[in-house]
Amino acid sequence: MEGTAADFTMTFVELSRLGREGENKEKIIKALASHCAPPSVVAAALTKKLRISRPTMPSGQTQQLWVLAQQDKSKIAEIFGAENVDAVCRELEGEMEKMRKVESVALAIEKNKGQGEGEKRKEDEEVWRGWVEKVYLPRVAKEKKEGGGWKDEKERVQAMHKANPSFVLRNWIAQDAIEAAEKQDYSRVRLVLDLLQDPYYYPEDRPKGEGEEGEGEGKGGMEELTKRYRGMTPAWAAELVCTCSS
Repeated sequence: MEGTAADFTMTFVELSRLGREGENKEKIIKALASHCAPPSVVAAALTKKLRISRPTMPSGQTQQLWVLAQQDKSKIAEIFGAENVDAVCRELEGEMEKMRKVESVALAIEKNKGQGEGEKRKEDEEVWRGWVEKVYLPRVAKEKKEGGGWKDEKERVQAMHKANPSFVLRNWIAQDAIEAAEKQDYSRVRLVLDLLQDPYYYPEDRPKGEGEEGEGEGKGGMEELTKRYRGMTPAWAAELVCTCSS
């Protein structure tokens, strides 16, 4: 998931469908790729990470001291004191690791800035296809053969649904409801409350009609909004921060 910047919640929602009778593997793989962040969002997230994780020392100074520490620790002792040599060397090692990570992140940022959404989507599909076919489905088959704690496919899917919510409260959802409430429209607040009261709701696990009223579907044209709230974070909200004081 990290390699494709996939949405955690939606990934498990899609994975619960894999292996079920009547489900199309390729369709689900494409759905998994559709829940991966576009390159512009990945680049923005990596840029933020870069600002946070930058080394505390100038890179040139760190490299010079690191080389010195590798070649002659007595020089480090002269500069920082003999009793501090080990601590200084550990700190330098940490700074060097930060520098390597910064270089790697910088390259990833440039790659994503120059990549189109269609190109990344194809790459993500290939990554997910390889993992699904080589890792996930073989594991499901093995557990089915050995008895993975479930008697049939339906029970396995229900077990996944009980462990993986179909809805989580995200910053952008809270902000959307707050902005609507500030305009005296409390329908979105009520919808969020309904969804939070039943976050593990999957229509296929319930008798027809059960749970629909509680989650706000069919009321006031909220069906489309419910789908959006159950989906991944939109690109415009990638850097949104909604605090408890909002």
